[in-house]
Amino acid sequence: MGLPRIAPFWADVDTRNTASGLVYHKIEPRRITIIWDHVGYYGSHADKLNTFELILTDATDPLVGIGRNACFSYDDMQWTTGDASSGSGGFGGFAATVGVDKGDGVNYIQIGRFDHPGTDYDGPFGINDGISYLDNKEYCFFVGPGIAGMKYNDLNVNGVFDAGEPGLAGWTINLIGPVNTSTTTDAAGNYFFSPLPPGAYTVSEQQQPGWIQTAPATGSYNIVLGANQFVSAVNFGNFNIGGGGRGTIKGTVFDDRNGNGMRDVGERGLSGWRVQASVPGAPATLTDENGEYAFNNILFRFVNVIYYYNELFIEALFLFNNEIFKFIYLFF
Repeated sequence: MGLPRIAPFWADVDTRNTASGLVYHKIEPRRITIIWDHVGYYGSHADKLNTFELILTDATDPLVGIGRNACFSYDDMQWTTGDASSGSGGFGGFAATVGVDKGDGVNYIQIGRFDHPGTDYDGPFGINDGISYLDNKEYCFFVGPGIAGMKYNDLNVNGVFDAGEPGLAGWTINLIGPVNTSTTTDAAGNYFFSPLPPGAYTVSEQQQPGWIQTAPATGSYNIVLGANQFVSAVNFGNFNIGGGGRGTIKGTVFDDRNGNGMRDVGERGLSGWRVQASVPGAPATLTDENGEYAFNNILFRFVNVIYYYNELFIEALFLFNNEIFKFIYLFF
């Protein structure tokens, strides 16, 4: 087990150089504020300077929001890595981390890892990012019992959050249980529900036009939250289909005489085969005299198309949209 950490910028701050600023703190009745003001990096470098702030509250302070007890804020960020972390000139080496870690190896919130100049950012768990992305950003949340996750763009439509897949901002996430509420994902796609009392909760997303949900497979999460428990990685994946979310499936059922999975010259279409698409508004249809079929104006999603002939059926899984038509070939 490690130590719990609240890290607005986990890196090698060094204020020994006279050109570096200092670290200040202020304690007030409901909050403590810590400011790293134009600070340099190890060892004793001040050619690049960072300015950032941490505010910790009792969750009743309107400055960071009722129900939130931690806030990270950033001004001009110019370096990521000190010499002690294998950095050179303030970059490279072991990346600086921004986030919160319970220390149990399971529950944590990560905003990003930074190791080079620039403004590039591909989400909290992608490749390392450019430090200037943090400029003028603010992240406020609750550290304690609750539920957290992220909304991501599932670019390869595999239902898994992979490296390089960016978070999606501005999506509504709903919570039902002892506390019924909703929240909106932040600029990195993160969301938080906290503090929460123990009990059984359902977490779901609010759908948006032009997108399909790819994760979780059940559409929502059912979570039994224990006392003082924090559950993270309650993630939702979506894929952008564009075009209003409707399209056409069409294909051909044919007699693949040589069994090569391709329709060759002379291989005839099979008429009168019943084809069913497992989507609303798409009744079964029969192939025409050429073995062709089509389903028009149906909602984009993962679709099972099943061909029936007497007691025989073969199932195929595929993806489609307004511009891409998938042809399914049946052979014996």
